Amino acid sequence: MTNVDKSWAKLMTELRQVGERGSEDPEHFRKIDDLFDRIPELVLYDDTPEPGASLVHYTAWKNARDMFDAVEKSPVLRMYNYEQSNDPDEGQIRPPEWKEIEENANWFDDFLKDDNRWTEDMKFGGSTYGCSFSSGQSDVEDDLTYWRLYGNDGQGCSLKISNLSEPYARNLYKVRYRDKDSNNRTQADKEEDEQVVERLRDL
Repeated sequence: MTNVDKSWAKLMTELRQVGERGSEDPEHFRKIDDLFDRIPELVLYDDTPEPGASLVHYTAWKNARDMFDAVEKSPVLRMYNYEQSNDPDEGQIRPPEWKEIEENANWFDDFLKDDNRWTEDMKFGGSTYGCSFSSGQSDVEDDLTYWRLYGNDGQGCSLKISNLSEPYARNLYKVRYRDKDSNNRTQADKEEDEQVVERLRDL
């Protein structure tokens, strides 16, 4: 069973249990709150690194020194805010299969408005922070392209992470490079996109 299957099976099982209890059950609303806690755990695409893969963070020497000389001498990999740092068009390219789901997504807003615990000014979401890595099977820590793009044009260093077993790999997400022409997708990409829509339709 993939990470995708596991996360959705868990959510759908709990969702059915909430529905079976009914709103008369004193635990009903607490269980709904638990469901919201499951949302960050959902996996839409299986991003588990392939066996033997490594992650490498290229950076300048000064940045690397600052990482290892962090507060209280505890090394850190600093993250940045994706909404503020990335290309504003990034994430705007959506598979055509998602259109139906997005058009029918108003049910969630209606559900919250019907529940008197929620008010109009309450918003979900927040800032998303991440740290980006280059990935590959071998020699990814010494790749000329990555040196030029991220390693201070060859004047910096690369930090390699080799242990990608659970739970370390649980919150890794692969960047899927797409363009606006949905016909350019591989068959595997298309099948994955259709599976995501099927799960969202079930939800």
